[in-house]
Amino acid sequence: MIKQIIALFLLSVITSLSFAGADFTSADSTDTVRKLITFLTADWTGHGVTYMGTAGDLMNRPLPLTYYAPADYWGKYVCEMPGNDCHVTDIYHAGNVDADNSTLLPDPASPGAALQSERALISNGTDIYDAATWQIALALASQDHQFNDKNLFSVANDQNILLQQGFSGEAFGPLISGGNRILTDTPAGSGDSYHSPIMNRYFKTAITDRKKAYFPRMVTRQRLLADPFVNPDTRYLLSYITAPNLPTTDLRYKTGLITVFDNKPVTGENVWAFLIGPLQAAQIKYKRSKAGCVPYHDIAVQNALDILFAFQAMQSPLGCLYYTTVTDGSPENYVVSIENNASALAGLLTLQHVLMQTKQYDTSVSPDDKISIDDALSKIDIMLRGGMTISGDKTEGLIHFFRHDAYATDGSATEVVNGGAWDRQKQLFVIGGKTNDNGDRWTPGPDVSVDANTWTVSVLGQPLIDQWFGFGTAYQIWKNVRALSSYSGNDHTLWGVGYSANDDHDVMSAEWTAGAINMLRVLITQYKTAADSSSQYTAAQKAQATQIVEELQADHDSMVDHLARLRSDQYGKDPTFDEVRPFYPDPDYYSKLFSAGGDTLSYVYASKRYLIRFPGGWFANPIPSTASTTWPVMLYYQFNPFNAIDGGYEPNQIADPLIP
Repeated sequence: MIKQIIALFLLSVITSLSFAGADFTSADSTDTVRKLITFLTADWTGHGVTYMGTAGDLMNRPLPLTYYAPADYWGKYVCEMPGNDCHVTDIYHAGNVDADNSTLLPDPASPGAALQSERALISNGTDIYDAATWQIALALASQDHQFNDKNLFSVANDQNILLQQGFSGEAFGPLISGGNRILTDTPAGSGDSYHSPIMNRYFKTAITDRKKAYFPRMVTRQRLLADPFVNPDTRYLLSYITAPNLPTTDLRYKTGLITVFDNKPVTGENVWAFLIGPLQAAQIKYKRSKAGCVPYHDIAVQNALDILFAFQAMQSPLGCLYYTTVTDGSPENYVVSIENNASALAGLLTLQHVLMQTKQYDTSVSPDDKISIDDALSKIDIMLRGGMTISGDKTEGLIHFFRHDAYATDGSATEVVNGGAWDRQKQLFVIGGKTNDNGDRWTPGPDVSVDANTWTVSVLGQPLIDQWFGFGTAYQIWKNVRALSSYSGNDHTLWGVGYSANDDHDVMSAEWTAGAINMLRVLITQYKTAADSSSQYTAAQKAQATQIVEELQADHDSMVDHLARLRSDQYGKDPTFDEVRPFYPDPDYYSKLFSAGGDTLSYVYASKRYLIRFPGGWFANPIPSTASTTWPVMLYYQFNPFNAIDGGYEPNQIADPLIP
C-alpha cells in the first residue's frame, strides 16, 4: 500500500510538469511520454512513424510520416468490412515527356481503386500539418532531461530542410529544387511533371518564385508509392492486386506500386508547416539561449518570410484567407475554412512576435535585415487589422472577420455584406463558407465542425470573445460544441469529441479531443483570471466565472481520464471498441499490431473507421497517428501551440482595430 501511495504521489508530480507555468494533469506518465517520443522518432519498420531520406540534402535525415499503417490493418479489417472490395487493377501510362513522367494508377473502374489510393497515401504520405505538430512535440521533449541523449531539435529541423529544398524525401528521377511547390502558373515542359498548371484567380500578382509558393498539403516519400500489401508476406498482394501492362524497360514500375497524389495546396496546412510548427519549435529551442530570441537567419524564420507573400495573396477583402489555390471553374473557388483562418491568425501572431524579438535582441541583424523585418511586420499588421493588400485591394483583416456575423440580421444564409465567422444564433463559429467573385460578400456553410471552434477560441481567448459577444460566450461555445459532437462511452460520461455535428456522437478523435482539452485549459486559465480580477469585471461576472471554471474543470478532467483509451496499449483491449476488431484472430492482436515489444506507444486517430461527414471530409482510421500522438505530448508539457509568445494558456495580445 505504501508503495502504491508513493507511486501515485510521483505520478502526480510527473503529470503536472509544465513549461508554461500552468498546472494541469495529463493522461500520460513520464515513461509513457518516453514511449510516445520513441514512436515519433523510430523508423516505420520498427513500429515508428519516420523514414530516412535518400534525396539530396535530405540524405540520412529522419522525416515524419502521418500514420503507422501495417498491412494487416487493411487486409484483416478494412478489406473485410461489409461493402468493401479491395480487388484492383493498376494501369501503366507512359509519360509524354520522359519515363519519370509516367504513371501507374488504379483503374477507376476497379472496386478497390479508392481503397488502394487511400492505403498508399496513408502509408507513404506526410500531411505537413502533422509534421508541424511533430516538430513542436520533439522540441518540447528536447527540454526534458530524460531525452538528453537524443538530438531532438536537430531531428525536428530536418522537416524545415525538406520544406526549403522543396522535394520529397526519397529520390525518383532528377531532383527539382522546389519541385513540390505550387506556382500560380506551371508552364508545360518546365520539368515540373508532378503538378498540373495552377492558374489562380485570387493572385493578381503571379508567384513564380518556388520559395514563395505553397506546398501541397500531403508530401509523399517519393512519386512511386508502395501499397502496404507489398511486404514480406505477399498474400494480400497476390489476392488483390494485378498490373497487366507493366513496362519491360523500366523496372521501377512493379505490381503494388502506384503513382497517386494529394497535391492540393491548402492554407491551413501551410500555416502550420511554415509558421506555427517551426517557429514554435525554434522559440522553445532559443528561449534559454544567451540572446533569448530566434536568430533572423534561422531556417524557420527565412522559410516563413519567403512564404508570407503567398498568404498575403490569399487574403480576401473580407479579411479571411481562402482555403486553397484552385483553377478557374473549380467548385472550391472562393471557399473559406474557419479552422484554416484560426491557424493563420495564430501563425501570423507567432511570426510577428518572433520578428519583434529578433529585431530587438539579435545582435547579428544588419540594417538591411531590419528593413526586411519592418516590411514583414507591416504586411502582418495589414493582414491582421486591415489595409491595402499587395494586389491593390483593401482588406478588413483577420480580426475583423472573426468578430463579424456570418449570417444576415434575419438569420438567413444569403450573401452577407461585410460578413464574418460568428453565428450569433448558434453561439458558434461556422465551419466556413464562400465569398463572391469580388471577395466582399459572404455565404456561410451550414455545417459545424469541432476544431473551427476549439482552435478559434484557443487563439482569440476568453477576454476578446466575451468582450465582442457578451460575458460567458467563450464558455457557451464549449457547451454548444459538447452538445453537438461529444462522445460518451459505456459509463455515459464525457470521454471526448468527434469531428462535427454530423457525427451523431458516434466517434471519438484523439487529436480533436486533445485540441478540446487544450481549449478548456485556455478557458479555465482565463476565466480564473476573470474571477480574480479587481476591477475589469462586475461582482456577478466574477461569481459566474468561478462557476464556469468548476464546470470546465470537470469536463477537462473527464476527457483527460478517458483520452488514454485511444492509446495503443489500451485501445486494443478496451471492450468499448470491440466492434472495430471483429476480423482479428484474438483479442490481443490489435494491440500487438501497433506496439513493438512495449518500446513504443502511440494514439490512434479515431475510435473506429469513420467517414468524416462534412465538405472535404475523409476516412478516419483507428491506426497510430502522428498528430494524435503529438497533441497528447503537448498536453503533457502543458503547451498551447496557439499562444504566440510562450505556449501558455494566457490570451494572445490581440488589438482589435475597432476598439479604441
